[in-house]
Amino acid sequence: SGTGGYNANVVLVADSHELAVLYRQEFQRLLNRPSPDSEKEADGIEVVQIGNQEVTVWFSPQDDAMRFGVQALIAKAERSIDIAIFYLTNKWVAAELIAAHQRDVRVRIIVDATSAKNGYTKHEILREAGISVKVENWGGKMHMKAAVIDDRQLILGSMNWTRAGEDRNDENMLLISSPEMAASFSSVFEDL
Repeated sequence: SGTGGYNANVVLVADSHELAVLYRQEFQRLLNRPSPDSEKEADGIEVVQIGNQEVTVWFSPQDDAMRFGVQALIAKAERSIDIAIFYLTNKWVAAELIAAHQRDVRVRIIVDATSAKNGYTKHEILREAGISVKVENWGGKMHMKAAVIDDRQLILGSMNWTRAGEDRNDENMLLISSPEMAASFSSVFEDL
């Protein structure tokens, strides 16, 4: 259902040996852990060039992708933030989104209907703050974990915007500086 069009997902296909090596190293960290509960060592944030796009690669929980990646981009947003997300329960991300809205950044969010029923969801708080929030209303799931900021920064990955996604789960996130790729995602976002 994730690849056949029933669920709303996003996929990046990148022809990059350097990016593949980083993911291979992350898989090795996962395979070499003594137990699923043992922590992975942080090895720093990696930046790779794919064509003319700068891609910053983050893995959780060791890289603090939400705090230093997503929240930092939201804090710097000047014009617009469009988010398509499965779960958004991170209160610090919600606070950054409200702060962006208060400085006249247009913020629009699409969340999954299942996550909207979660007791920790932040979509109602965001809506009360005046942010445009749509709860998906189609048969599948809004399963993306993606955003575009200021028509040039694209955020993609497997990480739900939750504390578990950042602090406990083994996830990945790419921050891509590319107006072209941002425009491609924005076209899909508008359709949704």
